[in-house]
Amino acid sequence: MIEPTNTRPSVRPERRARDDAPLRDLVQRIGHALIEGDTHAMARMWNVPSIAVSDRGVRVVLTPESTERFFRGEHQHYAARGIIETLPDIQRVDWMTDRIAEVSVRWPHEDVHGHDLGAELIRYTLRQDDAGEWKICAAVARGSSH
Repeated sequence: MIEPTNTRPSVRPERRARDDAPLRDLVQRIGHALIEGDTHAMARMWNVPSIAVSDRGVRVVLTPESTERFFRGEHQHYAARGIIETLPDIQRVDWMTDRIAEVSVRWPHEDVHGHDLGAELIRYTLRQDDAGEWKICAAVARGSSH
């Protein structure tokens, strides 16, 4: 039997354990800010520029002020439907790099009596900026039930 002359062991880069806690914290803060109507807090969680994609269209976020205007409308939309609570159900976290992750979240909607008013599915692309803050770079609405 002839042995190959150019052999080397398979090299796999070591994957260090990644801490999902900062991502989970950001997602919790997103839900709280949306329900509370805290558009200023919401704007601080979005990278500028960023993008939001849904069946309703594509929105490019260019300034914190445009983010605040958009989420003021979203808060009013939730309030008009009687949604007073949404706690994120993180379904999946995929690490792209040490500073980029994708997080799939199911957002169940409840009214004041705890009744189910449907849910939204959103996939976020998050990036840790140079200051160490995790921010939303992209959000893609993957469907909803009402």
